[in-house]
This record gives sequence, structure tokens and C-alpha cells, in this order.
Amino acid sequence: MKNTKFILPALLLVAALVPLLTGNQLRLATELMTYVVLALSWNLIGGFTGYATFGNVAFFGIGAYTAAMFATKGLPLVSGVLAGSVLAGLFAVLVGLPVLRLKGHYFSIATLGVAEAIRSLVPNLNFLGGPNGLTVNTTFPDEGWYLVTLILAIGAVILVTYVRRGKIGFALRSIRDDETGAQSMGINVTYYKVLAFTLSAVLAGVVGGVYSGFLAFIDAPTVFQGEVTVTMLVMALLGGTDTIFGPVIGAIVLKIIMEYLWTNFQNLHGLFLGVVIILIVLFIPKGILPSISALWRNLKKNAGLPKRGVGHA
Repeated sequence: MKNTKFILPALLLVAALVPLLTGNQLRLATELMTYVVLALSWNLIGGFTGYATFGNVAFFGIGAYTAAMFATKGLPLVSGVLAGSVLAGLFAVLVGLPVLRLKGHYFSIATLGVAEAIRSLVPNLNFLGGPNGLTVNTTFPDEGWYLVTLILAIGAVILVTYVRRGKIGFALRSIRDDETGAQSMGINVTYYKVLAFTLSAVLAGVVGGVYSGFLAFIDAPTVFQGEVTVTMLVMALLGGTDTIFGPVIGAIVLKIIMEYLWTNFQNLHGLFLGVVIILIVLFIPKGILPSISALWRNLKKNAGLPKRGVGHA
């Protein structure tokens, strides 16, 4: 939607709900904002650029472990979060240069392999706590973690908006639509693909570092689990890829559905969630935001209203 000025004020307004939320509600809200950032990070490479990655959980885990290591050494967690985001970005450049030469399912499988390799390696490294993981001692209140993740979500929206509406976004969409054609137009496809991959990694790394402090304990099965990547991917697809706010909407809707299923159908949670995802793909394959935009255009057309109005954001 073109008129999106109300979105950021609305997100800021959410902060005012803090005094009204209980402990469990605050934790749920914090996890929701974490996944908003993750869905936006995936959309940079998977939606804008068209490279469907299954390895973003690696960057999330790198950020989490780096921040946790800093905390165990008595260093401020914020320094670990910053270091983790930088390390995740550097790792993305290192991995992206060879892996982004692949296309389609070859790229997806390669990124999945990288994430699985790291997940298997980390428990065997004693300086990372081995199979016992790392404990992050912090006295930060739940309200604080929620506000931090909310700020990160707002920052991610601002970054994605800048990318989507600028020269970078044009280059990324050109690569997605026709990589050979983009290269013939003079676009440095390698540079922009690696840039999108790196920005995606930095966002995932930052929120991973914060998440380690929020959990107070991390291990490889927790922060490198493939379900994290699948969830952020489905959230982006549900809301609408190649949009700014689609992943935000998708994260909110899917997280609410997941929480309801987990609370009421714990033993069949995975089965019901799979069915919900299939129904979503069948009935709104383009995502919620594009579907609403298309419906709005059809209603205006049938009503004979002026063409000015809804577009993707």
C-alpha cells in the first residue's frame, strides 16, 4: 500500500502496551518481534533478489553465540550483539561469494548444507560450551527485551524500506526477474547479490544476539534449528514477498496461529500447522498483502472509483 506513513507510528504505539502485558504475553510479544526481523531479513535475499535461502538460521546462531560468548567473558552484551552482527555479515560475504554462483534449488540446498554443517560443528567446540551450550547471565527485565526487539523491528522496516525503494531495490528486483538481462544492463549482479545476502545476515545476527540474552541460555539445537529458517520463510511468503510490510503481517498472523495450535493441540501442533500452511499456499499464494491490494483494486474497478489507491508496500 502506498500510504504507509501510519505503520511506523503504529509500531511505536505498540510500545505503550508494555504496562498492560503479563510475563507470558511479554515473552510472546518479544518472540513475535524477533520473527518480524527474521522474516524481513529473509525477504531481502529470498523475496527481493529471488534466491530462496534455507541457511539464514546460521547467521541467527552466529549472532546468538557471539553475544553469549561476550557475556560469559564479562563484557557488555551490547558489544557482543554488535560483534555478532559483524561476524554474521563477514561470514555471509565469505559464503555468499561461492554459493551465490548457484541458482534455484542448488542454491537452496547449498545454504541448507552450510547451516547444518555449523549446527553439527558447534556442539563439538569446547570454547563454545560444547554440547552444554552457554548461559547468559542478565538482569534485564522482560519489558526491556520487548522494547529492544520492537526497536530492532522498526529499524529493520526502515532498512528494508530504504533498500526496496532505492537503487539497490531496483537492482535486486532486476536480478530476480532476469539475471542475465540485469547483467547486460550494466548491473554488477555479484556485488548486489552479496550485498543483499550480507544485509540479510546482519539483521539475523543482530536479533540473534539479542535473543540469546532474552533466553539466558543457548545451545546449538535451539539457535541453529531448521524450524527457525522455515518459520521466517513461511512468514515472508504468507505476508507477501517483494513487499515491505508483507513479512511483518505474515509474522504476526503465523505467530498467532502457531501459538494457538501449540496451546490447544500440542501433540498435533506440527500436523495442524502443516495443514494451515498448505491452505494458505493454495488460497493466497501471493501472500496476504498482495491479495488485499488486488481485492481493493477489483472493488474500485467494479465500483467505478478513481484509480488512485492501494499498491504494494
